[in-house]
Amino acid sequence: PEGATGTALHEDRVLVRRLLSKVDRSLAEVAIYIYFDEMRQDDVAALLGISRRRVADLLEQFQAAARALLDPSSSPAHTSRETGD
Repeated sequence: PEGATGTALHEDRVLVRRLLSKVDRSLAEVAIYIYFDEMRQDDVAALLGISRRRVADLLEQFQAAARALLDPSSSPAHTSRETGD
């Protein structure tokens, strides 16, 4: 049903906005360029005046933050408390 698809799309957009609002601006900026504007890391690096490695690091940090926000039980702090590490 299209109604269900429309609802899911709306929920996805709300979730993405929430994620982007919870992370540092630099992480959100890189995520937007990569995921929404479909830019390559080299192009994002040139646009922002940073290295491609820095773009990759920021993207990795965004992904970790997104995972933690979506599933708090997957965060390293939570996991280490459970295992006693």
